[in-house]
Amino acid sequence: MSHQILQCNGGSPYSRMIGVGGIGTGLFFALQGDHPLGRNESRPARLLNVRDYGKLHIISHYVAVLQGADPGGSRFQVIPLANVSGLNTPVRAWRAPG
Repeated sequence: MSHQILQCNGGSPYSRMIGVGGIGTGLFFALQGDHPLGRNESRPARLLNVRDYGKLHIISHYVAVLQGADPGGSRFQVIPLANVSGLNTPVRAWRAPG
């Protein structure tokens, strides 16, 4: 499959993107009832088995694909900087396939 890329030429002021943010997962709950959860309200909920990853991972991926970034950085470099803590959840998100 062939796709077009938006390459920066030699005269472009940009040759890399450095992103700072989080890598991890969020939690999704299905609340009982159809009305929004109030600020001081508690309500029964069910934890859903849904993947939600930090935005840095998503934005970095799209920029790398659109700019035709390569592992050597010869065309365009995308450098995501994040703190991956000792918790198991962020590490699992970092290693998750596709």
